[in-house]
Amino acid sequence: MKRRTLIAASIAAAMTLGTSSLALAQTTLRIFLGGTQRPDVMRQILDDYQQRNANVKVEIEVGGATSEQQQQYLNTVLASRDPSIDIMLIDVIRPAQWAAAQWAEPLDSYLGADKDKIMARYLPAYREANTVNGKVMALPYYADAQFLFYRKDLIEKYGLQPPKTWDEVKTAAQKILAGENNPNLRGFETAGAPIEGTVCTYLVPLWGAGGNLTDPSGKLAVDPNIAKKPFELWAD
Repeated sequence: MKRRTLIAASIAAAMTLGTSSLALAQTTLRIFLGGTQRPDVMRQILDDYQQRNANVKVEIEVGGATSEQQQQYLNTVLASRDPSIDIMLIDVIRPAQWAAAQWAEPLDSYLGADKDKIMARYLPAYREANTVNGKVMALPYYADAQFLFYRKDLIEKYGLQPPKTWDEVKTAAQKILAGENNPNLRGFETAGAPIEGTVCTYLVPLWGAGGNLTDPSGKLAVDPNIAKKPFELWAD
């Protein structure tokens, strides 16, 4: 059974299509997405699609509260070559994994001569995440972003400005912690468990330090001195 992807690139999501025949030839499509990935919005999109394609019925399967739980389930489905799911919403870190496992068929032939024009619609980060060894393994479905939230009351109390750099985050946090002397107060909090989200929280300060995980050709190229900067930031 061939697998091809229509992947939703976000810091946390992508959509994969896997069928034993062309999707347009089917009368029923089944989509899998996580419980936190807004199945209500997906249903509205699909209802509109069905109105324009009366010969196609689209069903939704919802499961997995976290990225890891969703991937564990899909690993089982794909490894067993179960054809019951046609389209899958997965995390943006998965296209490369699925390409390596040969669970996803490149979309280049389906995009045809319009490939570059279609990919140009998306932000560079999402294009790159869904392109593996020069092949388009997925298409973005939705995007999200990270934000720095801060305690406005404490920033004002200590005469500080909202931080614009990681060094300013560190300086402000240390000053507030020293002044408050509150054991329940944390200077900076972020994802640090061995989960998909930690990839994102690591990359942001890595990029801020001028580093990257890969070189322009896509090969792993981590500068050890820069790679440790995010860890030093969190430790400080």
